[in-house]
Amino acid sequence: MSGASGTGGTDGAGEAGASSGAGGSDGTGANDASRGTDVASEAGGIELSADNPVRVTFVLSRPSGYMAACWRALDACPEVEVSVVVGRPTPSADNAPFSADVMAGINHTMVADGDDIGEVEAAVAPTTPEVLVLGGWQHQGISELAVHRDRLGAQSVVMAMDNPQRFTGHGWLVSARHRRYLRHVDSVWVPGERARRLAAEIQTRSGLVFTGLYAVDDRFADLRPEIETGAAASDPVVADPTASTATTATTVDDPVVADPTAADPTAGDWPRSFLFLGQYVPRKGLDVLLDAYRSYRSEVADPWTLTCGGTGELAPRLVDEPGVTDLGFVQPQDLPALVAAHGVMVVPSRVDPWPLVVVEGALGGRPLVVTDACGSAVEVVRDGFNGLVIPPASAPALTGAMRFLHHHREQLPTWGDRSAGLAAPYSASVWAQRCLVLLGRMRHSGSKSP
Repeated sequence: MSGASGTGGTDGAGEAGASSGAGGSDGTGANDASRGTDVASEAGGIELSADNPVRVTFVLSRPSGYMAACWRALDACPEVEVSVVVGRPTPSADNAPFSADVMAGINHTMVADGDDIGEVEAAVAPTTPEVLVLGGWQHQGISELAVHRDRLGAQSVVMAMDNPQRFTGHGWLVSARHRRYLRHVDSVWVPGERARRLAAEIQTRSGLVFTGLYAVDDRFADLRPEIETGAAASDPVVADPTASTATTATTVDDPVVADPTAADPTAGDWPRSFLFLGQYVPRKGLDVLLDAYRSYRSEVADPWTLTCGGTGELAPRLVDEPGVTDLGFVQPQDLPALVAAHGVMVVPSRVDPWPLVVVEGALGGRPLVVTDACGSAVEVVRDGFNGLVIPPASAPALTGAMRFLHHHREQLPTWGDRSAGLAAPYSASVWAQRCLVLLGRMRHSGSKSP
């Protein structure tokens, strides 16, 4: 599972999109309709009920705030009995020192080593799962559970995967161990369109690929402030047509350029600040952000502040940087209020399969600046509508984007409202309802398995 500092996806319609492994998606949120597939009928008429709840066990290599929110929402549904087996968080794991209470209120067991087959299986066995959802296929102790599904009593095995095709080689698919694993997997569950393309090449027992693997805490929407700035929704900002388009990221030679005639608004309470949440590592583009922010500060009279939350090797670069505040790692429970206190979310990643921080910012009603390396931007960011999409590793393009939003502050509430609408299918409560559909289908397909 990928994530950021304390930090989802559907086919865009808020439903459990599913497709045959050989199929495709047009990315419009009509995955099922485009194939003439009816979710309810394909589930064979099986409906989950509190009288006969389905037992599902999620097995992941590490905890995260966003999945914990999803599991709590699912656990509130009487049609499901939720169990979780997860690797114990450590301060060094992915530079994400989650507190021990990140899993509070969830029926869970923590294991010390995701590669220890005996330890992982011993933790899963007492949960007697009907459906096993396995994340972290790279950990042998987790992937081997599929091979031993019969002695665990699992009727269906779902592989959770967020690897996008554009960033992933296919070598891992042909290893002997992975072929052995995949022979025992019924279906694949991915966050969004980019990962679905790779998953379509994987041969599983059913050939089904589900979208909508990730979602984020509902509190991001609950804390979204209602700020009036006098901006008219009918008078949106239109970016320079020679800059970024809805389908093509801004190039280094052609950065987003603010309209020089645009007045810098002073009315309203929209926060004058940028927010970065993620690991302080080159992959997340923090070095690019700092270079861009420095240029931005030199080009405007009243620069906004930049707040950073995370840990990692690039942390020393934040020391004594004008306008920059380093909060260190931010625990999941503190993220919604932090997002609500800032004006724009910036996600400058060089590589990022499906960053949840993009979804958290969008659900929190924030305009976003993202690179086209961010897989989740496919689902929740529309270039020039609720955010700006730029190429990765381009400080000039990022400077231009920050400057553009600075000079069009009166429109940011409108852009934020659009973000919240695009991200609505990715809240934990909606995820739980999506998951009920998937589990119903898995119970049905498991009852027919040889």
